[in-house]
Amino acid sequence: MTNLTELLSETLEIDVSEISLDMDYKSHPKWDSLAALSLITAIEDDFGLVLNDSDLKKLVSVQDLSDHIMSHAKK
Repeated sequence: MTNLTELLSETLEIDVSEISLDMDYKSHPKWDSLAALSLITAIEDDFGLVLNDSDLKKLVSVQDLSDHIMSHAKK
């Protein structure tokens, strides 16, 4: 299983070192609708979590996304 930081790194095409828990990943210049779809698909594949666009809109930081995944994944 890939970790969330690696998924975001691949999705945004940035180095893992640029990602922190307080980062607002949706404010990154490379964030767009394709990145959102890629991240949703990767989370579904790697964490077994069905994440939709409305879920993603509520999650602001990497920490928010991580907490959501940890509390809902593979239940």
